[in-house]
Amino acid sequence: MMRSMMRVHATHLGLVAAMSILVACGDDDGGGAPAATPTATPSLTVAPTATPVPAPDLITFESFDLRPEGIEYDVFRGQFVVGSTTQGAIQNVSDDGTLSTVIADPGLASTVGTHLDRESGLLYVAGAFSETNKIGLGVYDLEAGEVVRVVDLSPVAPVDRPHLANDVVVDSAGTAYVTDTFAGAVYAVAAGTVSVLLADPALSLANGIEIVNDEVLLVARIGGTNLVRIPIDDPESFELVASDVDVSGDGIIFTPEGDLVVVTIGGPASVILLSSDDDWRTASLEGTWDSSQVVGTTPTTAAIRGNDVFVVFARVLENDVSRYDIERVEFE
Repeated sequence: MMRSMMRVHATHLGLVAAMSILVACGDDDGGGAPAATPTATPSLTVAPTATPVPAPDLITFESFDLRPEGIEYDVFRGQFVVGSTTQGAIQNVSDDGTLSTVIADPGLASTVGTHLDRESGLLYVAGAFSETNKIGLGVYDLEAGEVVRVVDLSPVAPVDRPHLANDVVVDSAGTAYVTDTFAGAVYAVAAGTVSVLLADPALSLANGIEIVNDEVLLVARIGGTNLVRIPIDDPESFELVASDVDVSGDGIIFTPEGDLVVVTIGGPASVILLSSDDDWRTASLEGTWDSSQVVGTTPTTAAIRGNDVFVVFARVLENDVSRYDIERVEFE
């Protein structure tokens, strides 16, 4: 069974919102790039709460033009955490909808996909730099409210293509894997070095990403009909995951039981639940859920709280938005 990771992924952004943070990268096309020097030392993190406080079925919060594409549940402090594709700031969301800023200046103008590493307690965020508007990976200490490091991904990114650092997952050794939606690539950030794990047309519109037993990456694609299965030690031997349902995926996340939650884009339901008994070479549909929100409003990413699945509605394609919702998923 795969290792269950408390994390969340992004993003669909739609073409309109995606183009708003579409960025072009540098001309360096080879080798590894050194990661940025840490700006803070991670603080000692308390153990996760044993039993999360029961959450309401629906949490509503307000902030003009926040666009919280990514969501995570902070198991250490018992609150949801969201980013912002328009403002960058990382904020907590309490159960009564109160927002509180955790990282006011994350060094990224846009924060998209998020991953909370339960080994270190650090939050990893894919996005775009403030000053250069190039794609980057931010690492944050939520307990201290500090930036640990921000890594420039652009020196190794494929040239002559647009880029969108979309989602991130981290293995037990601390290596981060980041999807680049428009370049069709997955980057690896390890031991101070950034490299291209895989760049291939099959990864065009790569979106959410998950990891299985520190050995295999699963990548969802916007408009794709299958997940992509990538062995980390031999990425060129990637394959499409055969399934009994089309999987055009946004955020993806594993449940504690090892099933895969997929927030869909134009799929059979707002969210689907997949299982596998062959190390994710094939997948089967186990459940579906449709949102109670207004028709045409779809969730973007998901988070796990205890044994429950929650999704966030970033409303990335709507204008003059102030209200956002986090809703509990009940599979049928």
